[in-house]
Amino acid sequence: MALLLVILALAFGAAPAGAIDNSDCLGCHSSPDLTRTLPDGTVVKLQVEQAEFGRSVHGQFNCVDCHTDIKEVPHPDSLAKVDCGACHGDVKDLYARSIHGKATSEGISDAPTCSDCHGTHNILPPSDSTSKVNPRNVAKTCARCHANPEIIRKYDITARAPIDAYLNSVHGQALLVRGNPNAPTCSNCHPAHEMLPATDPASTVNRMNIPQTCGHCHGEIANVYKQSIHGTAAARGLTDAPVCTDCHGEHNILAPSNPASTVFPEIIAKTTCPRCHESQVLSGRYGFESSRIASYNVTYHGLATRRGSLNVANCASCHGVHNIFPSSDPRSMINPANLQKTCGNCHPNASKEFASIQVHPAISGILNPARQPRDIARSIYLVLLLVVIGGMAAHNAVIWIYHIIEKRRREKGQARVRRFSRFESYEHVILLVSFFGLVFTGFALKYPDAGWVKVTEHLGLTELVRGITHRVLACVMIAVSLAHAGFLLGTRRGRRDLAALRPTLRDLSDFWLNMTFHLRKRSDPPTFPRFDYTEKAEYLALIWGTAVMAFTGFVLWFPIRFTQYFPAWIVEVSEVVHFYEAWLAFLAIVVWHFFYVIYGPEASPMNVTWMDGMTTVHHAVRKHGQLEEDEEIHYPEGSGPEQVPNHRPE
Repeated sequence: MALLLVILALAFGAAPAGAIDNSDCLGCHSSPDLTRTLPDGTVVKLQVEQAEFGRSVHGQFNCVDCHTDIKEVPHPDSLAKVDCGACHGDVKDLYARSIHGKATSEGISDAPTCSDCHGTHNILPPSDSTSKVNPRNVAKTCARCHANPEIIRKYDITARAPIDAYLNSVHGQALLVRGNPNAPTCSNCHPAHEMLPATDPASTVNRMNIPQTCGHCHGEIANVYKQSIHGTAAARGLTDAPVCTDCHGEHNILAPSNPASTVFPEIIAKTTCPRCHESQVLSGRYGFESSRIASYNVTYHGLATRRGSLNVANCASCHGVHNIFPSSDPRSMINPANLQKTCGNCHPNASKEFASIQVHPAISGILNPARQPRDIARSIYLVLLLVVIGGMAAHNAVIWIYHIIEKRRREKGQARVRRFSRFESYEHVILLVSFFGLVFTGFALKYPDAGWVKVTEHLGLTELVRGITHRVLACVMIAVSLAHAGFLLGTRRGRRDLAALRPTLRDLSDFWLNMTFHLRKRSDPPTFPRFDYTEKAEYLALIWGTAVMAFTGFVLWFPIRFTQYFPAWIVEVSEVVHFYEAWLAFLAIVVWHFFYVIYGPEASPMNVTWMDGMTTVHHAVRKHGQLEEDEEIHYPEGSGPEQVPNHRPE
């Protein structure tokens, strides 16, 4: 009976803690069906793989070495969390100071703990390729939170997609693609247990500590940088001084040969160096010139770089990369004693005089020359351009005007018919002036940095004046358009012209006949109705363009009023439409309208009908085949109907 009682006690009774071994625990925890449902409904598997635990770094330990509150088997449902710090006290202290440890102490359930990064019963040493903290797997481990959109959004993590950036970087590619065991991973820059926010002066990623952090791998480069003008400024605590990440980036560091890299030769002078050296705030704070990039861009080097040349000198070619020193420093590549050698890197046998050519010439203009030889030469040639080309233009304008006057005089000596009323002629003049005034002031507002705009500014046409002028001329054009609409609808002649401007199927036939004649496929030139297809197209384009420009112009003039009734995109779309419709109208006038009234073979030197609305009977008959019944012929003094054949319709 005593023996039976002992057997029953061992089988069904609670074992004393000192006698509990792993086999007692695995009696239950080896079952894959052993689970627990948390209060939020999450089902947690409680199975422990014996073989997996045996391979772990804790494989020789007993379960109760970590689960110290288990005193008997079976144990209570609720157990205390395992305290890793009981053995790893030094790590526990580091973790407590970290951003993750502080979040845990604040009760943030999403904050990573030891088991999130190392595992639980499957903890493996970093040297094991399957370990969660093996260098090749660290990025994946960190990605559980730092690539989780919900976590990023919930805690407003500012570094966007750091894992993807790292995987594409030179560091990620070296480690994961080329298998370089020395390539850095997340924990090399962000210490695994003592990860501090970048705002903490003790953080390895605080900007003042970045050179030292990068120097763990790039020691030689870091030493050179620390002696440079940037490094010494950073060492003095100047937070504006550029450190490694300002030029190379943080997680997305790419090779200089990669076009997407911030230190790609074509990019350096466009985006990387200008971030500081074109800053008016920094130039005023530290006393350097903010026009260095602009002056470089006007040189051959700058122009070639802007065209995409990879072989031309950029900022780093002359100033160095990490070894940038002030020009007064004998170590500087741009020290006068070293310039010849620096230039010789690209220009073998460069002479001392060649090396003295200004790479950053002063930016000057005809009105404010810098008094350097190049600027004096530039000013001379700007004057020559103005005088010589302006003189040529004036000379030819005199001849052109002479021939226009002569053409008008010859036409007055011939029998003429009225093509347009005097009212329409006056409308045309006002339309012409307002249109080109709008083109000039509108493009000046759009291209304020253009040279011709700068000249007009010096002459007093400031942006304020241009803006007011543009709006006044717009109102004038709208008024003329409304007056013309009244003429079309309110007069017999206007209604006749409106009917004649209606597109018909004959326009397609006339187009075909006109093209085949000018392609020498037919011998007889075509004749057209009162308005041919070119005039109809231009007139309809004028109506469309005026309506579009007026509406979009008012939207841009009164954006607050329009956004009370329309969505916000009405302003953005109006800005695009207004700009491109202006180009369309301007080019249509130059390419299409001017061809038929100025430089076309039949119009040269100019069709003078716009002056008084009259054209010759000869021109009207040649183009239209015959005169219309109600067209009155005006004869010059001393001539009469006998001089004009009967070209009336039968």
